[in-house]
Amino acid sequence: MTVTTYNQFVSAHPLADALMRATLAIGGALVVASDAFVKAYRQARTRSELEALSADQLADIGLERTDIDAVVARI
Repeated sequence: MTVTTYNQFVSAHPLADALMRATLAIGGALVVASDAFVKAYRQARTRSELEALSADQLADIGLERTDIDAVVARI
């Protein structure tokens, strides 16, 4: 995957320059939003899977039910 930064783009036309800056800003915002979505999904799935375990199963992996929030927060 090739990543283009603003400094790598050279244009003599001000409109092309503004369009490139806007495109890079939108692309950056989409990456941030995508990362946030993936993190939220992983946290929700982890919480769901841990909450589905019995107290004995949690103890087998060294956790208590009260530890679930802390584990999810580290993701």
